[in-house]
Amino acid sequence: TIVDIQNAIENNDYVRSAIGGLLNGYDSSDDNVFFCAMHMLFHGIESPRIDKMHVLSREFDQERRLGLYNVVITNPPFGQYISNANTSIGLLEYPTKRIELLYFNRTIDLLAENGRASIILPEGVLFSSERASVAIRRKLVESCRIDAVFSLPAGTFRPLSSVKASSIVFTKRKRNWDDLIWFYELENDGYSLNNRRRKLTENPLPEALKWFDNKESNDKAFCVEIPKIIENNYKLSCENYKDYGETEEPLEDPQDIISDLLSEEKDLMLKLNELKAML
Repeated sequence: TIVDIQNAIENNDYVRSAIGGLLNGYDSSDDNVFFCAMHMLFHGIESPRIDKMHVLSREFDQERRLGLYNVVITNPPFGQYISNANTSIGLLEYPTKRIELLYFNRTIDLLAENGRASIILPEGVLFSSERASVAIRRKLVESCRIDAVFSLPAGTFRPLSSVKASSIVFTKRKRNWDDLIWFYELENDGYSLNNRRRKLTENPLPEALKWFDNKESNDKAFCVEIPKIIENNYKLSCENYKDYGETEEPLEDPQDIISDLLSEEKDLMLKLNELKAML
């Protein structure tokens, strides 16, 4: 379990050293590579393998092979573009230069069989009718089991960005027709959703993890069948399937409405007469 792994890391120097040899990190920014490596060293991970390299580039194809990674975690930059001159040849079949879409596709290809991934994407990618978006969502549904879609509230990434996003967790294996996709709508991440990002008293993340393990359905979580996803153009946004229900507003008695209007009119006339007497 996650708790066992955390305990092992905290109490076993050999395990920390071994994990350092198994982790691979990539970023195109010198600063990000430096800070990531230092952060891992401060947590006891020896010799962290963090390389400066763009995972969408042809250089990455030459240096690393696809389909070899057991776990992939990524939060690609939103709203950025890459030129075709440097884009991996395997990604050129998708008619887009949007980095978040290409990262989405690359994450699927990086996984080994039964490997697991978690990627954070802007909400628009999950319901856009853009040809590349639909094609990559279809590829995900057909080649992977989607374990969960966590809808994150707008403001999660403030003050850097206010874009609403979702996190998709999936496993690289052929899906079954009876697979269910579990959606969870997160109200907050334990911090306020304004620019100050203050820590809140209540944190829904532990509860969300418990529900994820049991795939529980309630007022914040629900499951959707694969055929319904396919019929809906492979859309994976929580908003496309959430049942808001229809609550009927109780109708007010017309006699009560008329009485209230007459009472307000009477008060208005009294105030007008008082004002007239003062002039």
